[in-house]
Amino acid sequence: MDETINQVKDLLLSSPEFPEQTAYEVTSYLAQVAARPRHVETLAGLPHLVEIEAQRQAYAGSFHRRLFAELPMLSAPAADEILGPVGDVRGRLKRLRSSSQLVAVKRGNAFVYPEFQLDRSRHRIRPVVARVNQALGAARDPWGALSWWTSPNPRWGHKRPIDHVDDAQLLTLAEAEPGNEF
Repeated sequence: MDETINQVKDLLLSSPEFPEQTAYEVTSYLAQVAARPRHVETLAGLPHLVEIEAQRQAYAGSFHRRLFAELPMLSAPAADEILGPVGDVRGRLKRLRSSSQLVAVKRGNAFVYPEFQLDRSRHRIRPVVARVNQALGAARDPWGALSWWTSPNPRWGHKRPIDHVDDAQLLTLAEAEPGNEF
C-alpha cells in the first residue's frame, strides 16, 4: 500500500494543477485509511467503495479551500453593488444563479460570487462569462464550472480560461466539453 500512496503522491506533485499541500493532504488521508484495521471480511468490496468516496470528498475539500484562497470572492451585497441599481434588483442574484449566468458557491450559510465574472466599470456580468457559465450548466454544478475556469485547458494550449475572461473563443471551448458536466 505504501508504494501505491507514493505513486499517488508523485502523480499529484508532477501535475501543475495540484499544489504541494493538496498532494500532502490526499496522501496523508490515504495513509490513514491504509492503517485502519479491516474487520469486515464478508463485505470485501464495500470498504473499498467507502474509501473511494472518502478520497473524493477529501479532494473536493482541498479543491474548495484552494479556490477560496486563490479567487477573490464577493458577498451578495458587494456583487449587487457592482451590478448597480439597474432594473429589478430584488432577487436579481438568485435569477442570475438559477439561469447559470453567474456562478455562486456556498460559504457557510451564504452565497459568494467569484469576482472575475463581473465587469466593475460597466456594472454587469462579463458577457462571455455569462454565456460560458450557461454552456457549462453552472447552476447544476458550480464547482465544476469553477474547475473549468481555473484549470489549464488542453484544447487551448493549457491556458486557463480565467486568465482570458473576455475572449469569445471560450464559448466554443465550453460548448465542446463532453456533456458539459463535471
